[in-house]
Amino acid sequence: MNKYYTIGQLAKLAGISTKTLRVYERKGLLLPERNGENDYRIYGEEAVKTLGKIQLMKYLDFSLDQIADFLQLYENASRENVLLEQKRLLEKKREQLNTVIAHVDRAVQECRGEEQDSDGFLKALGIIVRNQRADELVGRLKRHADEPRGWSRFIWDKAGMGKGMQVLDAGAGWGNLWRYNQERLPKQLRVTCVDKHNTHMDTFCNYMKEQEAEGKLAKLIRNQLKLV
Repeated sequence: MNKYYTIGQLAKLAGISTKTLRVYERKGLLLPERNGENDYRIYGEEAVKTLGKIQLMKYLDFSLDQIADFLQLYENASRENVLLEQKRLLEKKREQLNTVIAHVDRAVQECRGEEQDSDGFLKALGIIVRNQRADELVGRLKRHADEPRGWSRFIWDKAGMGKGMQVLDAGAGWGNLWRYNQERLPKQLRVTCVDKHNTHMDTFCNYMKEQEAEGKLAKLIRNQLKLV
């Protein structure tokens, strides 16, 4: 014989609030039956098992939408892929938490033995965080720095160039960003390249002329780039 629980009884059994159970109901995760006498919510044994799955997924840091998807796939082989993807996200979050912990440790070392007000402490912590992020950025960029092509294509991927945009490349240097992404320039993109070092721009201009003379310069890039 099935045992049934009211919403209050199930909440107490699971150690959660009735409000949480109502949220699960609105999300379609845990749908109660209704008592025929008073129309109150009641939950059977299957609902208790489903709630156990939901709580496990919450422990694994799944969002409610992800849990809904997982419950639909629970009897399907693809559930393994769902779990592996969640493992990857958790590992990424762990890396982020380790970074924050490292920031706090460094802040403790900076402040140890010094008298600082709250503003001074936060300023010191901000400097540490910015320096750490700069170090992380340098490390990330170095992984793509098989200069000049790798770097230029990495920057292009992050820049979000689009049709009809007008771009000012301040500090264009030798123009590697445009040299090594000629075939990727979207139509109607207009680019102005500027650099304070004349030798850099002269080199870029000479490159453009040589490429055009040899017929190697794409018509698209020739019509879209303006060198200043």
